[in-house]
Amino acid sequence: MDQNPESSQNQPLSDAEKRRLESEIARNEAENRKLIAEFEDLEWRRKWRIKGPLIKWGLAGFIAAGLFAIWCISYYEPMRQTKQINAELNNAKLAKENWTQTQINEQQRQENEEQKKINEKQRQENERLTNENRKKEADLKAAADNLKNIYDFLVSKLKLSVKNPVNIAELLKSVEQRFNVLNQDIVQLRLKTIYFDSTSFELRPDAKASLYANFETLQEFPDIKIRIEANGDGFFWNTTMEHRQHPGFTYQTFSSRDSVLADKRARKVMDYLTMQGISANRLTIIGRAGQLESARRSCRFVIIKQ
Repeated sequence: MDQNPESSQNQPLSDAEKRRLESEIARNEAENRKLIAEFEDLEWRRKWRIKGPLIKWGLAGFIAAGLFAIWCISYYEPMRQTKQINAELNNAKLAKENWTQTQINEQQRQENEEQKKINEKQRQENERLTNENRKKEADLKAAADNLKNIYDFLVSKLKLSVKNPVNIAELLKSVEQRFNVLNQDIVQLRLKTIYFDSTSFELRPDAKASLYANFETLQEFPDIKIRIEANGDGFFWNTTMEHRQHPGFTYQTFSSRDSVLADKRARKVMDYLTMQGISANRLTIIGRAGQLESARRSCRFVIIKQ
């Protein structure tokens, strides 16, 4: 018996048929999802086959760049630090050289100032000696005038004795006294002052030359007696120089030491003259602490009046 298809389609589905259809639909959806997953996996594999090497090479390049950077740092950083250290050492060396040069310049400046002071002091000393020489020339001129006066006095007395007898002994005694005074003045002018170095009582070469000239003068006038007057370095000099820093510094102590130095200088001069042949009976000594600027470190010779 033939069935009508339209009538069969319009007939409601049974529950079993519905369940079969639902299970087929679910199976088809599962297969579709599986196919989609496989497609996505294939698509990802295809992309990975293209991008994978690029990523690997990029990562390898990044690692290589990092390693190269580390190598550069490990190789060039010590060199940079060495250069920096060398630069700092050079700067320190230059700073030290500049400081040393500054010290040298300062020392040179101080030496120049000291030399200027010495030159000024030498100039003043030369002026003083020049003034002394001028005074001695004036004194010698006065002594020559005195000798002329004695000569005129003697001539006048002799002329007078022709007319009126006089006591010759008294005349000779008067003339002798005048000549003795004149000789003492001449010897005093010829005796030279000598000088010593600071804190020393040894004779300098120029002092020995002056002493020998004094020895010749004393030999020429054997009746003359002299007093050797030596001076120290000066009390104020002692208190303003290195002696002041001495632990046992006192004004009285250093004044006494200056007097002792003056005594040693006077005895040194006396020993020199006696060794040359001058009798010690003709010499007396005295030492003084140098108080006056013009007398410090000097030794002068004073005739003892007969």
